[in-house]
Amino acid sequence: MAVRLASSISPDGVAGAMPVLSDIAFGRPPNLTHCMRMLDRFGMVQFARGATPDLHFGYCLDDNARAFLAAVMTLYLDPQNTDARKFGDAALTFMEACRRPDGRFHNLMDSNGAFIDEVGSPDSLGRLAWACGVAVRTAPVSEWRDRSRTLLLAALEHVEALHTLHPVSYAILGLAAAVAPEAAAPLPPLESPLTQDDISRLKHVLERHTELLAAALEANSLPGWEWFE
Repeated sequence: MAVRLASSISPDGVAGAMPVLSDIAFGRPPNLTHCMRMLDRFGMVQFARGATPDLHFGYCLDDNARAFLAAVMTLYLDPQNTDARKFGDAALTFMEACRRPDGRFHNLMDSNGAFIDEVGSPDSLGRLAWACGVAVRTAPVSEWRDRSRTLLLAALEHVEALHTLHPVSYAILGLAAAVAPEAAAPLPPLESPLTQDDISRLKHVLERHTELLAAALEANSLPGWEWFE
């Protein structure tokens, strides 16, 4: 069973992650020992010193969104994995806690559970859209699909306002997975809580962002530099 999504979850950097990525690509569940070590009372800790969590820098939406994606992946590969369920629940709860009343999101939380930013970075919002877009269609836990829908739709107005390439690209990954999971999701789609109106709204934002990305490629690429910037 081949899988198209891989998540870097090794404490040893890129080189150390390669065997993990290879295992995931061939359908073998990853070892979650480091993920569980990085899990604290509020969610996944942002940084570590080697294999030891460093609470000095607290927590962030970016990392918890990626942790949630890793949990979705792992539960698909190993439905009885209680560690994946635990850290997926924790990461999703952190993502929900980051939501502001106006639909925008915090990114940074200190070690005492207080948010230390006014509004999160565009990249963190793009990654939330990526995680929720994939999860709303493919998460093995139906509750995760429902909660992902709520977060994705709450953030959609602000996701649409993204305009820099990296967060737009993250958002495209999630929106495409939500709108056309058979073609764009990394896992087989399951029963989705999305309505046809939801899908129309998501598709509208997806089309705007893909047009933006295509325009950036057209404006910046050269015969020897086929890139967006």
